[in-house]
Amino acid sequence: MLAITPDSTGAKKGFAYNAYWASENEKAANAFQQIAYEIPDDPEPRIGVGNARIAEGQARRSAQAFKQALAVDATNAEARSGLRRAFDYPALAELSVWGGDTSGGGDAGLRLIEIASWVTPKTRIWAKYDDGLSLDNPVLARTGQDATTYYIGAQQQFGENVIGVAEFGYRDLPIGYEVIDRKLIPVPVEAERVRTIMRRYIASRSANELIAQLEAEGIRTKVQLRTSGPHKGGIPFRRGSLFHLLKNPIYCGKIVHKGEVYDGQHEAIVDEELWNAVEERLKQKVPPRRRAKNDPHEAMLRGLLTDPEDRPMVPTYVTKGNRRYAYYETRKDIVAKEGAGTATRIGQRQLERHLIVQLSKLFEDERALRRITGAEEGSALRDLFARGEFIASRFAFDGSPKAVIPQLVTAIQIRHDQIDLQLNASALGCGNATHLNWSIALPARQPFRESKLRIDPCADTIPVDRDLLGKALKERELVLASPELSLNQIA
Repeated sequence: MLAITPDSTGAKKGFAYNAYWASENEKAANAFQQIAYEIPDDPEPRIGVGNARIAEGQARRSAQAFKQALAVDATNAEARSGLRRAFDYPALAELSVWGGDTSGGGDAGLRLIEIASWVTPKTRIWAKYDDGLSLDNPVLARTGQDATTYYIGAQQQFGENVIGVAEFGYRDLPIGYEVIDRKLIPVPVEAERVRTIMRRYIASRSANELIAQLEAEGIRTKVQLRTSGPHKGGIPFRRGSLFHLLKNPIYCGKIVHKGEVYDGQHEAIVDEELWNAVEERLKQKVPPRRRAKNDPHEAMLRGLLTDPEDRPMVPTYVTKGNRRYAYYETRKDIVAKEGAGTATRIGQRQLERHLIVQLSKLFEDERALRRITGAEEGSALRDLFARGEFIASRFAFDGSPKAVIPQLVTAIQIRHDQIDLQLNASALGCGNATHLNWSIALPARQPFRESKLRIDPCADTIPVDRDLLGKALKERELVLASPELSLNQIA
């Protein structure tokens, strides 16, 4: 069979119609679309696209095609009829995603997401995320400023020729700037407010003092106008909004992208001297840290433990003074959600040491290994005992248990009277099972240690005169023996 590619417009239309009549709707739509590009003044190929799309159940794309046909020929009856059919065709849900490019100096990325639904053949509702302004203004996106727009909307058809559309949303912009022709332009009043706040922060004793002063003077955050209301912002400064203003490099004409600072394309409203003074003040007010970063909470049994009710247990700790006490405890969110029962808690170091000791004894005990694995053949037993000896030797080295236990133990359940463990069978060369069950006793409770009272001698203690003390005791006995006599009579 000879494959012929049509060259004339009539042949191309015939090829597209044949695909449409054969129910190859996607193929037909693409063919009609190609013809529409070649003949922009002909409404017929656009009508063909609309018919193919509606046959595929794509009501919104079909309506767009029919609208394009009407834009070419507003009196075309077939296009008007097709548009009515598209609106009458119920689509449960639609998803539109648009990307941006780098044309005009903008950023590439996600521009718009729209989720829509036809609740009736003539009523459509949608929610839309629009990041077009951020893409056209890299300053906004790269400085972390929220310049995206969020919409909700509805569309209703009234009669044949009237369609009502209502859309509501809001957009946030940084204080000190406004957007004109998709560019950040300084607002003189707001810019002066930013500079004033920075100068007063340098002169103030604390951020809380400055916040109280700003609130007393009626200085508020920027009002973000929403088309649907109520408006956002216009509230007293708090620590979060204040420090966001003080640390935002957009005010000195900079942008931040992936942690790096670059020169921006917008006008700075804070000079370099004021900006550096604020940065220096912020560094001075940061409290010193004992460590450069927080120490990680190491937990050997993380992800392995469950409590008697089969609820996961996680590592946690409490701090008293300068000491940290680590535990494994039932997840608090699960306990709170269930509303019944209590959490199980066990000391982390106590449990880990107990488990290491018991595992070491197990892999050194050939009878115990034979009992839990059920091995009987001589070759299998020799291999099992060799593996056990090797594992036991690894427990003798510092740091090795942290690497061995996750490979050896697959699950641990803390019960009221014992601890049930599941051991990885493959680690012991037992290919006929996935895991081996083993139980050990709970760790012994630590004995109660009674507090001892200790009296340390003072540095300026006076030595005791034993002769004087003996005389005083004798005089006391005389006084107690003759209560009817006065001290003068006894003397």
